[in-house]
Amino acid sequence: MRGRQDACGNVFTMPNNVDLPRLLLCNGDRCHKKQRSAHEALTQTIRDANLSFDAVSCMGSCSGPTAVTCNNGHHRWFEDLRSKKAHQDLVSYSIGDAKKPSKRLRQRELAGKKRKKAERKLASQ
Repeated sequence: MRGRQDACGNVFTMPNNVDLPRLLLCNGDRCHKKQRSAHEALTQTIRDANLSFDAVSCMGSCSGPTAVTCNNGHHRWFEDLRSKKAHQDLVSYSIGDAKKPSKRLRQRELAGKKRKKAERKLASQ
């Protein structure tokens, strides 16, 4: 929690957004433009679940819609999110219904050099 002052000088607290489930969606050419229908379906699934998300520049994985989950300060990258089931799994994991990513998501998780590249690109935005 962090405090803020109103016009009268009273301090009130606000929840810190780091604790809220959040997603970052790649808005690069290959993720957004070339996979437009999958990207729009993913965006709609996220909106239907009332999750907050932001569009970010290319993160370099370039394999279908790519998303980053931001839960409690931990980030996980998932690529190739084209199917509705993958969309539902991502939302379920992001809101905390699932403690671990599903097998479907784990197969799409970035690791190694691809993840490090995505981390660097995201950090530079």
